[in-house]
Amino acid sequence: MAYRLSSTDVLCAPVEGRPGWLRQRLPGAVGDCFIDRAQVDQGIALSYTDYLPSRDLVEESVIDKDDAVLTITIGLSAASGYESRDGYRFDFVGGHTTATVFRSIRGERRYRGNERVRQLRLSVDEAALQRYDLGALVKTDRACAQLMFARNDAGIQRLARSLQGLHEAPAASRLDMQIAALSLLAEQSRQLLQVSTRTSRQCADEARIQQAYELMLEQFAQPLTIGYLCAAVGLNEFKFKQGFRELFGNSPHRVLTEIRMRKARAWLEAGEQVASVAYKAGYEHPANFSAAFSRFYGCSPKAVRSPSR
Repeated sequence: MAYRLSSTDVLCAPVEGRPGWLRQRLPGAVGDCFIDRAQVDQGIALSYTDYLPSRDLVEESVIDKDDAVLTITIGLSAASGYESRDGYRFDFVGGHTTATVFRSIRGERRYRGNERVRQLRLSVDEAALQRYDLGALVKTDRACAQLMFARNDAGIQRLARSLQGLHEAPAASRLDMQIAALSLLAEQSRQLLQVSTRTSRQCADEARIQQAYELMLEQFAQPLTIGYLCAAVGLNEFKFKQGFRELFGNSPHRVLTEIRMRKARAWLEAGEQVASVAYKAGYEHPANFSAAFSRFYGCSPKAVRSPSR
């Protein structure tokens, strides 16, 4: 059974010997889990996440902002996920960078037990982006959107090492942190702006991929096929598969499996029977569901099922 925490469970205190940093630590019973945050400039914040939960962890996340915030997450080790209540999923994976835009949104952060997740995260609000003529990066009507998911190149790796060093250095100045944070923003914004100059046809294809993802969220219990989804959104199979890898970093089959497994785990943790969950998740036979669940999570459905209430 996973730990489930809300924002009221977090303890916050200054980091000893590191001026400007605040540490948010989870209760010791959860494991060794903390996030260090520092405000490096007006509207620009840097954070370092280091989570090693003793078992699977689900952490409530509530973001309530009037303006959009660009978040650049550099995965250093292992992986975590974020799922909004609307069903949107973002993955933060070691060796990769995920760029997202958030406004007011509620959801959950998910971490696997006994896996050490380390991440660097740069958050820049809309006003700060406009100071650097980058306001176009967060122009979206959606409450949340993924702008990019890509493997870290040499430039990003170098900047990540620099930011890690500043986090660990007791004598790091605010100016050094500002320079490093703005260097990361400059490097990442160049990549994001290159993405934003795509042709109208490429944008239309991405919209169709997003439409297919929404169909998966709505119809995941049905026997969905590549052929059906391609026909539903008007893309050929090559563009469909390529688009999923570019937008979500995974194949359509893997994305659909992740949706089913997340839904199934939530139902199991709520105490539902394995056979019932298997059917609701789109599996005709409980044995096939149990095998897929075990491959995905590394444990059987019965191992995570809570007693019925």
